[in-house]
Amino acid sequence: MRIEQYHITSDQRNFIVAIAKMDGDEPAYEVSYKGKKVYIERNLGYYRNLAQAFQAIARDMLQNGAGPIMTVDDYAERAETIETTLAAAAREYGQKLREAGNEARR
Repeated sequence: MRIEQYHITSDQRNFIVAIAKMDGDEPAYEVSYKGKKVYIERNLGYYRNLAQAFQAIARDMLQNGAGPIMTVDDYAERAETIETTLAAAAREYGQKLREAGNEARR
């Protein structure tokens, strides 16, 4: 799942959050020897569940977002923007999972 420059993957035990290096507004990538696009990423961390992964993304977005936070109103505005972004991503991902489940039942 991608949320802006953040990428969430999972293995058997963890949800892994990575941050893509940005080239302007788009994630930077390199072409691998097999000709595939591979994003240039660094790991933010490993988390036990998706909620913790979302919290880590929110914390990083708040700390490293666009521009400095100078007032409480700036903080509240950025927090609301982050909440909206993550909620939209969760809804979209949930919808994809439901659709995949419906396709599997057919």
